[in-house]
Amino acid sequence: MSVIWPAKVASRAAYDALYRESLDAPAAPSHATSHALDALAQNTLDREKLRSVLYVLSERVAVELRRIQRRAEAAGLNLRYADFQTISRQRTLDEPTDEQQVIYTAARELLDLALEQRKEPVRLIGAGAQRLVDGGGLQLNLFEPQKLQHHRLNAALDGLRQRYGFTAIQQGRTLRLEGRMPGGRGAFVYGASRLGRG
Repeated sequence: MSVIWPAKVASRAAYDALYRESLDAPAAPSHATSHALDALAQNTLDREKLRSVLYVLSERVAVELRRIQRRAEAAGLNLRYADFQTISRQRTLDEPTDEQQVIYTAARELLDLALEQRKEPVRLIGAGAQRLVDGGGLQLNLFEPQKLQHHRLNAALDGLRQRYGFTAIQQGRTLRLEGRMPGGRGAFVYGASRLGRG
């Protein structure tokens, strides 16, 4: 089952309603990947903007992984340049995860490497999770307090977003995206064009 997110949603309320509706959608029994893509309003080489979009996409992927109770063994990046050449890269993670912090870090490293290799404007960016495994029974290690902090933070974020919508709470790095969305300050909407599972 793939969930298609419109490139532009008329209002924050409409977007949040779509997000809450997706939480109620039944999960298919098995998924090999989970991914989120965004077609940018303008081609850009602005790394900070690309990183901000990539973080939101990584959050979307991680929320979906937690919803379907899966963890990813690899994180991925998709880029389409202004000339429509598309690349896909993936990196194996140290251990399976459903944390956006880990998925984003791996995807950001892949993004930085891709932009060093080819300094061309980007028109589409995507984050993904590959090689999904069962996410039940998370084992937290007392000697890894950051992992416990991420787990608690992500559970709190998921709860707030389930109740108030995905855009109800944002990281500082994603606030700069507000200016690129239609509707002005009070109507911030993140317009990821596609969120799907394969």
